[in-house]
Amino acid sequence: MRFAVKRLTPSDLGFFEAHFDKANVSGQKSLNLNRRVFIDELYPNLPDRLAALGGAIRVSLQVNGPGASYPALELSRKITKRGSKNYRLNGEFLSNPKEAVGRFAALAPGDLALLAFEGSGEPTGVRFYAVSAANPDDAALHSALNLPDGPSMVSLGAEDLAARIAVAPPAHPVHDLFLEADLVQDLEEAAQGDAQAARRLLARPGNRKVSIAQLAAARRRAEEIGSDGEQLIAGHFGRGAGGLTDWVWSSAENAICPFDFEVQTAAGPLRVEVKATSGAHGTAFHISMAEIIAAAETERYDLYRLSGVGADGGELRISEAIGDFARELLNALTSLPPGVRPDGFTISPEAFKWSSPLSLRWPDDEDE
Repeated sequence: MRFAVKRLTPSDLGFFEAHFDKANVSGQKSLNLNRRVFIDELYPNLPDRLAALGGAIRVSLQVNGPGASYPALELSRKITKRGSKNYRLNGEFLSNPKEAVGRFAALAPGDLALLAFEGSGEPTGVRFYAVSAANPDDAALHSALNLPDGPSMVSLGAEDLAARIAVAPPAHPVHDLFLEADLVQDLEEAAQGDAQAARRLLARPGNRKVSIAQLAAARRRAEEIGSDGEQLIAGHFGRGAGGLTDWVWSSAENAICPFDFEVQTAAGPLRVEVKATSGAHGTAFHISMAEIIAAAETERYDLYRLSGVGADGGELRISEAIGDFARELLNALTSLPPGVRPDGFTISPEAFKWSSPLSLRWPDDEDE
């Protein structure tokens, strides 16, 4: 996302129906997006795109605030540029909901709009946070975001913004822009179907939401960690670890293979499934039904658990020959109602016996 803060002018307040008919608004029902920030800094290629589309591009609009007590409004609006007019967030009035008829009425010139633009080449969505100096839930945030004298709109980097919004009350919807560090792992686990992790996210103060973009990013992150784990194991095998005589990276050759590696050792063949996490060893992991069936049907199927995966590498523990566990699990599923077929399971590492930890490191450049 790309971020900006705008000081609301009397004209900008015309975006809200509650203010449109006031004498200090000149018939404008849109929010000005200053070219110097919106185009020059955030979306420099947008003018050509708008010209090709006749001067308007539709975006999803999520409206939050003022304060922390109102639910988000999910709308659709347009970003426009017509002739010599400004770039604007345009369309219909932003009306007070029937259940909160005074919601936007208290906004005043000098209050702020925190804008989070989704989309890289062009904006596809806007998350709008109305921040009122008069609202107790917004007071500290308004002070932290307040602009210096001069420009009415400035862009902010993600780290800068994250530091500024930290002053907002825990239930404030602005925190949905960034997950707190202790919830990142929950989101990665929820993206893989962990019901308990999803429940913890749903239980956050203020009924806070997880955006589509955050969930998609968590899925990508989980996939990256899984890929890093496999690469660490491939490097481990490539150094001849474990007395193996040959090995094949099966999932690299066939992405739907129900195991990651097929290994030959002096004691016989085995299959290896890698489960990687950036968190601690005790973090639950997902195992698919296809992997459970493969483990049940294979003479020896090992789990390789990599924890703390990051820039330095990861820590490996091995649970050997999980076939008995897989067969017991499959037997337990015979009591499910007809027509019910689970696709996978979230499993605690405590369900297995593990070897002592072994530190795996990425190779140095000179070792490659």
